[in-house]
Amino acid sequence: RGRQPLIFTQAGSKGILEAGNFIYRATPLQPDFFHISVEYLQKIGIKRLALLTDTNTPTVVEFRTITKQLAPKLKIEIVADEEITTSAADISTQITKMIAAKPDAAMILMLAGRSVSAVSQLRQNGFKGRIVGNQAMGGRALAPLGEVADGVIWVTDFDPAQKNPGAVKFVAAYKAKYQGQTPSNFAAEGYDAIYFAALGLKKTNSVEPEAVIKGLEAAGNEGFPGALGQVKFSARQQQGSGVMVEWRKGEEVPIQ
Repeated sequence: RGRQPLIFTQAGSKGILEAGNFIYRATPLQPDFFHISVEYLQKIGIKRLALLTDTNTPTVVEFRTITKQLAPKLKIEIVADEEITTSAADISTQITKMIAAKPDAAMILMLAGRSVSAVSQLRQNGFKGRIVGNQAMGGRALAPLGEVADGVIWVTDFDPAQKNPGAVKFVAAYKAKYQGQTPSNFAAEGYDAIYFAALGLKKTNSVEPEAVIKGLEAAGNEGFPGALGQVKFSARQQQGSGVMVEWRKGEEVPIQ
């Protein structure tokens, strides 16, 4: 109501930007590049795919829809399509059904904590195929699993091994600041969001809401070299592309 300028990260649900021209989303929309995951499965020869989806999470439900639409075109058969809810404590029944369908790969469409549990249960029950997740597996979410998580893949908007100038500069500065720690995609998104806010304020030299809105619009249209690459906005939505990564020996490694 007060038209206070707002900048969100990791807020993929519909209806946020539609609230008004004072709201920005400074994270590329995952559904815009999730297709890369499915295409990569075709590239590595996957023919049979099992899905496990948290139906209470709108963004991952959208991932499921994208997968089910694209997989048949790529000659990938969906042999199991299991559902859970966020509040469900036990996913063992769904895991058992997925493995019984004899897939080449299992796709885990849940938030971070549940994703880790699903990966663990798949491996504990003898599943040796590929496991593909989503960006919720970033931020070193898989680290507690150790070698069990090796080989898990997903598509993300940032990887610290990227070579674009903004990423190289950000990673070096982050490691210098935080005793050599490697930044996650969430850190990179936060950095770019603050950078964007600072540029918007600098352009207007004012803290009045309407002036700041104009400053953000100018900064978004002009763009800047950020951690995720060249950051630009269209209709107050940050644009961007995805990179496939694989978890290997405690690190995310870009594979495409």
